[in-house]
Amino acid sequence: MRLIVILVLFILVGCQAPASRDGRPVILDRSDHLDHHVGELVTIQGTVSRTRIPQIIGVDVGEGSDLAGQYAEATGVLFCWTVTPEAHASMQVMGNLVATRGPGTYYSLVSPMVLAPVTPLLDSPAGPLGDAEMDDATGEMIEIESITVEESAE
Repeated sequence: MRLIVILVLFILVGCQAPASRDGRPVILDRSDHLDHHVGELVTIQGTVSRTRIPQIIGVDVGEGSDLAGQYAEATGVLFCWTVTPEAHASMQVMGNLVATRGPGTYYSLVSPMVLAPVTPLLDSPAGPLGDAEMDDATGEMIEIESITVEESAE
């Protein structure tokens, strides 16, 4: 009887979700805990897939060096998105404008060490910080009435 209780305790302890350790990323080596760590900094470990979009344990990772078939790890923030059958059908109607893998839930890993690239916004209207020149069609000036309020000495 004791042996059964001990075995059950070992099984229950082994089935717990990985816990964060002092702010360090949680290490995941199985895909069954992905939902619990969306939006968190994680390290995933596993074999890199031999697919067009490289994956480790079902998570899209960057296309760095050719590590397909090798055991590797990647650290980043885990993101998740779902493509519904309706959304997939809409994308199919548009033709090949959007590449998709079909309906389902997908995960990707984004490195927090890489800042988002900045690209110029050529069609932005001139604003207080903008440097684009206004054309005559949209260059109408708007007058703003300002009122000065004086404090009364009471």
